[in-house]
Amino acid sequence: MAVLVVIIVPTALNYARKHDAGSKLGSSTGYANGTVPNSVGDQPGTFSDLSDKTQDAALASFNLHFSNIDPLAQTAKARLTLDQTSSTYQEISDGAYTLLFNGNQKKINSSELTYEWTYAINIAGDTGKYPFDTYEDEGIYFVFAPEQTLKNGISSELYVTGSHTGWNFETSAVFKEGIYIVALSANRQSSTKGFSLFVVVLSWVLSLCQFFIAAQSLIRNRPVIPPMLAVPATMLFALPSLRNIQPGIPPIGIVLDFAGFYWNMALVALSLITLCLMFIFQLEV
Repeated sequence: MAVLVVIIVPTALNYARKHDAGSKLGSSTGYANGTVPNSVGDQPGTFSDLSDKTQDAALASFNLHFSNIDPLAQTAKARLTLDQTSSTYQEISDGAYTLLFNGNQKKINSSELTYEWTYAINIAGDTGKYPFDTYEDEGIYFVFAPEQTLKNGISSELYVTGSHTGWNFETSAVFKEGIYIVALSANRQSSTKGFSLFVVVLSWVLSLCQFFIAAQSLIRNRPVIPPMLAVPATMLFALPSLRNIQPGIPPIGIVLDFAGFYWNMALVALSLITLCLMFIFQLEV
């Protein structure tokens, strides 16, 4: 048992450090100087500073909702909705304004029945740290401006939310120099973390019990009967399924596998081989 601890703990910690070294987020594209691209591939346009909100009221209200986190693709879904019930909504002329969201340019046209758009945004994080992985993006920007210039942001209200099964969201929006700079952070819920750790502990208990049964049979030279071979053989195929029932777990190769799954499979396989060889030698005798 002590040998297992001496080998397993340093291996898992070393693998975790490798993930730490490669998981640093890139610098934020917060556009502190008030410059954002007009559209994909265009030169940046400068927006006037409207942080004092000189208008009596916001021209329009927008809701930005984050959902559908995909850790492997490093993306999330952003749904942007224009609130058509706002009292100042009627001030928007036909096709007079343009919405700019992370390089996506959308003309506001009053002939549309709904004002709702969905975008994919990039997030940064390390799937190898499951279930303690966190994903962030601080470079999301939002501008509502006259389409003829796209150089003067219009005062507006932006409400940012986020929800997705199994995830906690932390969102914020800062109004800086005519631009909303949105920050997003998402991590696994406590229920996901707790269930994942339960599966890891359960796998260790089952594999160690089977290892001790095989070790006792070998040391005490106890007879091996055919039913004793069925349990480790079944576990050898059941452990991968047990691992994969963890909510949203990435493919094999994460830090948690180095702390449990690989060693659990090795112990069960060694137990099965030991019992099989003992059974064969008994038949020869």
